[in-house]
Amino acid sequence: MTPREKFIMALEGKQPPGRVPHTEIVFYLTMEAFGRIHPNHRCYTQWNQMSQAERDLHSRDIADLHVTVARKYEHSSIFVNGPLGLNEEDLEKEHMRQLEIIRELSGMDYFLMTHGDATWWIPQGDQMMEFAGKLADKPQEMKDQADRMVDEA
Repeated sequence: MTPREKFIMALEGKQPPGRVPHTEIVFYLTMEAFGRIHPNHRCYTQWNQMSQAERDLHSRDIADLHVTVARKYEHSSIFVNGPLGLNEEDLEKEHMRQLEIIRELSGMDYFLMTHGDATWWIPQGDQMMEFAGKLADKPQEMKDQADRMVDEA
């Protein structure tokens, strides 16, 4: 049974055999563990100035690093963020490309996850009180906003 299959079993409330499926949303210690910069610490504002060959190298490196982390730490899933610094159109296209490369490198071994839900972000400290105030003072407005986030996800 693959880590992906065990992860799906756990999500369905079933008891997978062996160790409990696990994952990390973001494993930032890639420099320490592998001598490589985590994709979230890279910025690709000059993405469109690169040749296609250069973009492919970056895409493969990012995908390979995600798979390397999952294999080393026996994760059941891989959470993939698109590369930072891209415009919205390029980001969506490149994000899908990285997911495809991860599948190419790992087959169906891992459950792939990405942003796309309507979960509220935990605000930074300077915005925490404002956010908490809105939840307390304007609950219907916040629920309506959450509904819109679900519809747009």
